[in-house]
Amino acid sequence: MHIIDAISRWAGRITAYMVLLITGVLVYEVVIREIFGTPTIWGYETAGMLFGAYSIMLGAYTYLHGGHVRMDALYGRWNTQTQARVDVVTGLLTVAFLCVFLWLAVESAHESWNIKERSGSAWGPPIYPLQIVVCLGVSILLLQAIVNWIRDLSHALKGGK
Repeated sequence: MHIIDAISRWAGRITAYMVLLITGVLVYEVVIREIFGTPTIWGYETAGMLFGAYSIMLGAYTYLHGGHVRMDALYGRWNTQTQARVDVVTGLLTVAFLCVFLWLAVESAHESWNIKERSGSAWGPPIYPLQIVVCLGVSILLLQAIVNWIRDLSHALKGGK
């Protein structure tokens, strides 16, 4: 379990630096368009693809640190054992959802890789590398969800968090 936590932490810390790259691409695009009047055909699409990778790769890190959305209006009022029991149920739903998500992502990535899928824009960059990043991000998130579920089950059975 500590290894999965370490992988999630490492992926999150490395991925967090992508925001600098995204910002750099967007600043370059705005400067070149607004000051020099010569927009690129790749700027916004590159930033969008980088943001997609950024978002999916930070999922496990966010889950590790309890940063995903939760209904605190009720949850915060419950005792820790009730919270853990609810987390066991929602954790199972999360794991099931992520299993389906990963299965569909792998199928999509496989198809995309086979046809060497490209964007439909004028620039037309390859899409299949991003599909692989989605599979990697969902895989790490699924592993973190399983680890969190095991912890929640332990807390639910023993009492407390």
